[in-house]
Amino acid sequence: MQAGTYAGMDFETRNRYRNIIEELTPGRDADEIAATREAIRLAQNGDRPRKRHVGYYLIGPGKPMLEAQLDYQPSHKNRLRRWLFHHTVFTYLGGIMVLTILLS
Repeated sequence: MQAGTYAGMDFETRNRYRNIIEELTPGRDADEIAATREAIRLAQNGDRPRKRHVGYYLIGPGKPMLEAQLDYQPSHKNRLRRWLFHHTVFTYLGGIMVLTILLS
C-alpha cells in the first residue's frame, strides 16, 4: 500500500482492517504489530498490482496466506461461519429443508 493510502481510507474500511488484525491476534498487542508488518511485507512482495495492496491479505483472497504466516488457528465459531459462507447453497437449501420438515 502506498504511503498515506491508509489515512485516506474511510473509517469503515480502516476499522475493518483493524478488526481483522485483532481477530488474527486475540488479546496480544505486540502480535498485532507483527501481524500488521507481515501483511505489509506480503503486499510489498506481491507480483501483481492487486497483490500489492494490504487489503488483499486482510480481507481478500490472500487472507489464508497471511493466516498461514501467522500460524493462526480460527476458533470453532469462525470455522463454522467460514464453512457456512463457502457452502451458501447447501446452507440455504438445508435451512429450507429443515424448516419444511419441522412444519410438516
